[in-house]
Amino acid sequence: MHQIDNIDNRLRLLADWLKDSESNVDSYYDGHLESAIKYAKAETKQEIGRYIEEILNMPIEVIQEELIKKTKL
Repeated sequence: MHQIDNIDNRLRLLADWLKDSESNVDSYYDGHLESAIKYAKAETKQEIGRYIEEILNMPIEVIQEELIKKTKL
């Protein structure tokens, strides 16, 4: 069980890092396309972080049900 807790903590840390991602747009240096790409990249990281957090907060029964559904496909 200790190893699962360790993995859980690592994934929570990753989720926090992703959710806290910033675009780092330099309005003086970056053009419109570069800025749009950086904003989109940051939004994607934040969304992935929220998904990871949502999965980590799910009850184990829900996760097991989802895994059973996937194996039946």
